[in-house]
Parts: sequence; structure tokens; C-alpha cells
Amino acid sequence: MMAGHEGKAPVGSSGGSRGSGGYVYGPGGSGGYMAGTGGAGGSWSTTDVGNYRVTAGGYVTSGPWSGYAWTVVDSSDTTISPSEFSGVGDGGRLCVKGVVSDYGYEVYAILGINVAQSRDDSWAGVWTPTGSGLAYSLTTNITSPLRIQIQGAAGYPNESWCMNLSGTSGKIAWTQFKQYCWADYGSPYDGKTQLESVMFEVPGTNSARVSYDFCVGSMGPI
Repeated sequence: MMAGHEGKAPVGSSGGSRGSGGYVYGPGGSGGYMAGTGGAGGSWSTTDVGNYRVTAGGYVTSGPWSGYAWTVVDSSDTTISPSEFSGVGDGGRLCVKGVVSDYGYEVYAILGINVAQSRDDSWAGVWTPTGSGLAYSLTTNITSPLRIQIQGAAGYPNESWCMNLSGTSGKIAWTQFKQYCWADYGSPYDGKTQLESVMFEVPGTNSARVSYDFCVGSMGPI
């Protein structure tokens, strides 16, 4: 069975430690593959995600969601660029590229977005879910494994659920997120537990390095 991992990243556009930035946690394992333009269950339009927008400093708003974007990688030789989004201007895009090492299924690269954080607050709050799930869209220059992970304040494994992606845009029902999606088992997300962040994760393998290069077109609840 593929192993998971526990990673952590500073919250906010410029990082920090618990007390000034907080932490988020996430699992590893293998992922699905981004291919074509198919979705995870239905067509996508900008109205589905509450007018997603990136503002100065990598601060994201999308319907009821708001918070800073951030990145984190495992402690091996995995790379990600940029390492943070403080230089992103109003109306900019969240794009990352790099290489995930071949040290095993516990390695990863993550682009995360806090969903309940005010612009002037270095702490990430939590959001009470509404609706049926989320919608996303991506542009990608390299086909690579990718999943979406949603996470509560308790982090992995108790409040962490993921979904392997099969396309560059789509809708995902809350019930499609599973605790251990890389092995297709574990409790599904109940659609009620408060969420702290949403992440795009590129998982590693133990056989080859994984190159990735993608931009977030939109992300938000539906």
C-alpha cells in the first residue's frame, strides 16, 4: 500500500511559524494524471466559482473564500518556483513549476490557498462548507500527477481529504474526497467539517522524478 506523509507549510504570503503564521498539513502517495480538458464531473464556468480573483500579494478571493496562497515542498531535493507569492500583482496568476524528487511516495510539492483568512491576518481561520463541492480549472505545460486536497484545522490524517484529478477543469462533489485517495479508501469528506485550506498537490514516486508546470485558472466552492 502506498504511504502517506505529513507535510507543513507557513500560512500567509510571507510565511512564518506557529504564532505568526500557523501550519497546514497534508498527505502523500501517488496521484492521478492531468490529461486533456475533461472534468471531474461536469462542465465549468467562471460563475461556478464565485468570481475567482488573485489580488496583490497572492491574496485570493472566490465567493465566500478568501486567503493567501502559499507553497511547500518536502525536505528532499524537490523544487518549486516561486517559493511564495508576495510579488504577485492585482489580477495576477498563481503559477508554479519544479521537480518532485524520486525519494518515494511521501515526497510532494504543494500550492495551497487559505479559505478563511483576512488580508491583514497572518492566521488562517476556518470556513463552514456550503453547497455541493468545488470547481477548478488549470492550465498546464507538462502532464503530471496532480490531486486536490481539502483540509481542516486538525490537519492530516484526521481532517484531510483528497481527490486525484483526471482533467484540467471540472467539478468535485464533497463526497468524492477521501481520506486516503491515493489508495482509494478511507472515510469520505462529510461536507460539514470546517475547512482551513485547499491545495493542489504534485505527489512523487519511488521510480522517477516528476516535473510539473501549471497555473491555477480558478478555484472555488459551488
